[in-house]
Amino acid sequence: RSADSPLRTEFPKLAARLLAKREAHDAAIQNFAEKLTLISDGIEVDVKTASDGVVDALEEVDQRTALIFDELNKDELLVTKDADYLTETWEAIEGTLKDRHKVIRDFGERLEGLEQNRAKTAGGELRNLVDTLLRIAFKSPGEIERVVEGDAFELNAVIIANRKSHAELLALLEKKDVGVGLDAIEKWRLRREAWRQLRHDRAVREFWEDLESQKFVNPPERSKRFESIRADQLSSDEQRKSLIAEVEAMTLPRSVKASEAKAKFKEIHAHEANTIVKHEKALDKLVVKSHEAALLRREDLRRELHRYGALAEEPDLEEFANFVEAIALDPEREDFFRSAGGLKPELRQLISECRHEDIVYARVLDEAKRRLQVVRCGRDLHTTLEKQGKGSFRDALKDTCERLRKGGRPEVPPLLPVLEQQVDQLRAVEGLDDLLVSEL
Repeated sequence: RSADSPLRTEFPKLAARLLAKREAHDAAIQNFAEKLTLISDGIEVDVKTASDGVVDALEEVDQRTALIFDELNKDELLVTKDADYLTETWEAIEGTLKDRHKVIRDFGERLEGLEQNRAKTAGGELRNLVDTLLRIAFKSPGEIERVVEGDAFELNAVIIANRKSHAELLALLEKKDVGVGLDAIEKWRLRREAWRQLRHDRAVREFWEDLESQKFVNPPERSKRFESIRADQLSSDEQRKSLIAEVEAMTLPRSVKASEAKAKFKEIHAHEANTIVKHEKALDKLVVKSHEAALLRREDLRRELHRYGALAEEPDLEEFANFVEAIALDPEREDFFRSAGGLKPELRQLISECRHEDIVYARVLDEAKRRLQVVRCGRDLHTTLEKQGKGSFRDALKDTCERLRKGGRPEVPPLLPVLEQQVDQLRAVEGLDDLLVSEL
């Protein structure tokens, strides 16, 4: 007879006891199902709360990012800022992007924590169910094990399905997060290019406004000089008028008075001529001074435009100089530079040229380029010689140079013909850099 079949027995007490076990057994299973429902309902509420929270948090972070770009997109404000403003703005945007990623990561950890809590709580309830059913003993341990295994399987299936859904949701959020990050980077780069063009245009506009201003068109020194010229001319004119009045007042001008008046006229004229020459020289100096000031203003504009690089991307010469300097000052390379002749001074000069503010001019740039080309022209020498089986040429020349460097004065003359022969031998090798051959 099955344990689930109606109870018909001539032992009423046993039947009642068996009925009580069945009811307790069913009640325990029903209680377990209700607890699972409560756990699921609680998890569902927590998941909804977490989802609403992540939506609000992402909106808040995106709003902060949007406010940064709202300010960055104002041309009238951007044109007044320097390069540090762009760096600070990017750091602020990067901070919001990191906050956004953290919101998503924390959301994923919370979902995982909820599922782990579900598994832990439901597992505990399942163990309690096993203990209760074994204590009731309405069914055999084997049957109880099969019932529990079924419940555990369903519970694991639910947890796995939820985790899969959570993983898909997080994948979508992270995919969108990457897109938001790339979009922010592109927007910032566009505003950086806009800043370069805005500052370029403003610098050119201010340059022409400056040249057309009173500072160059009619400088204060020039105005003062013309006022001085006018005062001198008026003074000479007053002197002439006074002298003419004296002459006109003479009834019968005597020869002596007339001669004195004539001499005074000549004196006034000579003084006026000298004054005019003095003023002309002063005006010429002002022209030269204004011309030099205009040239300096033009060179300031040139340097400023090179900083912005609106028309062409400027290379990061400072980074290159720092890299070369780190090699030149490396104490582990001292032996190499000691045997390399004048390489280290050449590198130091190249570093200095790269950091020089006049690197924007051809006279400095061309010299730096030539120096760099000379330094690099022997880069492939070893490979070229090894391919032709002539690596010994380089080793022999290197050995001779080392002997010349370390040798005393009496040892130098005998080595010079050997050096010349080895250099000629090396120059005859095919495939060498033309600049290297010319330097040899």
